Amino acid sequence: MTVSFDFNFWTVLMFMMNFGVVAWVQVSNRSKAATDELKAVQKSASSETKTLEEKAMHRLGQHSERISALEMAAENAIKHDDLAAVHRRVDGLMTQLSRMEGQVGQMAGQVTQVLTNLDRLTGLMMHQGSKL
Repeated sequence: MTVSFDFNFWTVLMFMMNFGVVAWVQVSNRSKAATDELKAVQKSASSETKTLEEKAMHRLGQHSERISALEMAAENAIKHDDLAAVHRRVDGLMTQLSRMEGQVGQMAGQVTQVLTNLDRLTGLMMHQGSKL
């Protein structure tokens, strides 16, 4: 058995074409694999983005509720005018108390005078009773 290797133009051309087809298939498959990986990464990124967006919307809702609660508390909080009204009432009460203090002092003086008079009357009655 003899094998003959006659290389002519057509044989070389067929060899080059086969080599080119193999190289093209290899490059094409790499490109397809890269495309498939890219699609998988895009799908993963899309699902992660969706999850993050849902979390952000949930937190945004919580912040909205907190802000609403703070706004309601601020609306219902004591205002400067309310404090001024309370201060005016306290000032009025203090004025009345100081007047009452003066009146009580006068009444205490009068009661002291009455007690002094009662002591004198009692002493006088005891002095007259001892003469009888």
